[in-house]
Amino acid sequence: KLGEALLMGRAASGPQLLILGDEVAAGSGAWCLGGWSKKLVADLHGRFGYGCCARVGRDMDVYRAEKDFEEIVASSAPKPLVVLVAFSAGLAHVSSCPDWDREPSCTAFLQALEGLVGKIFASGAYPVIAGLCPHGDCGAEHAGIWRQMQDRIWALGVPVLDWLHALVASPQESAWAPGLCHDAVRPNGSGHQKMFACVDASVFDPATVRAVLARRDAELEQEKVCFSDGNGFQVACAAGKGDLVISNSTQNDYELNGGWGQLQDALAAARCESPWCLQRGLYISYDQEGICAAVALDGAGRVASAEPVAVPAGRTLVLQSSASFVRSSSVKLIFAAGPLTILTCAVTGALLVLNEATFEYNV
Repeated sequence: KLGEALLMGRAASGPQLLILGDEVAAGSGAWCLGGWSKKLVADLHGRFGYGCCARVGRDMDVYRAEKDFEEIVASSAPKPLVVLVAFSAGLAHVSSCPDWDREPSCTAFLQALEGLVGKIFASGAYPVIAGLCPHGDCGAEHAGIWRQMQDRIWALGVPVLDWLHALVASPQESAWAPGLCHDAVRPNGSGHQKMFACVDASVFDPATVRAVLARRDAELEQEKVCFSDGNGFQVACAAGKGDLVISNSTQNDYELNGGWGQLQDALAAARCESPWCLQRGLYISYDQEGICAAVALDGAGRVASAEPVAVPAGRTLVLQSSASFVRSSSVKLIFAAGPLTILTCAVTGALLVLNEATFEYNV
């Protein structure tokens, strides 16, 4: 019901905006729900002719949005050009949870956000993320967590409505600045106004958005070189297939490892430039001789696996994303539960155990 306040200016033609968000995105805390998102919808309608549909409120969180995204988009005709992901209160739990639960909670939120961004791109729309809000229960020890999470969200490579700096009293704090909150979670009218004032409306420019989506379509049809050392070794991403292609045309053996600084920086830059490539997860090669190679990438596109991957002279390794690998005819799925997958190889009969979590499993 809170989202009904946003259903304004919904044109039958012209670009469409879909907002997925929590109660802050619904305008809760502001008079008559006249929050930042309602102001933004009116502004974008005036600037670019956007219509709007919203699925926001207390019953919506990033996990539900990711899970139900296809159903939400299907019921949001006409098709959105931009999807604004607005879960600014998504770290509320972290403000009061035990120390040991902070990082797992942050990681789960970020991975759900990343998964939602991927689904938005796959639907043909353009994702924009609303940044984090402060929380009234945060102490000084939370400021670093909030800033680090904001940086990790930026690393996803899509536009972020960055207003955290305007809502806190100083960079050393992550609680609301005086006079900006309705309660611990929600901004008041002044807080919502501050948030709207921080929005760069140019990121919603339909011409810019369509140019990025056209570039994505083009890159899905070809390999994108993400790193080259200039001597014949390169790492490319075939985003359309979900493959990582590592080529070594030199006469020297190479190793792909996380300690190679230039490689890591180049991969992160490529991920920011093209956020549909170098997706988080395992990339696997397993040939008929039983030789296995695997690389794990983190959310920034960097190599996260501890074990180096040997790339012999004159060889090219094609590593499939775990999702593609599991669907291939060369393996049979035995068991899957979240990040843990167990397969058997159709050729060698070997048992393959894939762990895409950020922690160890005992099987």
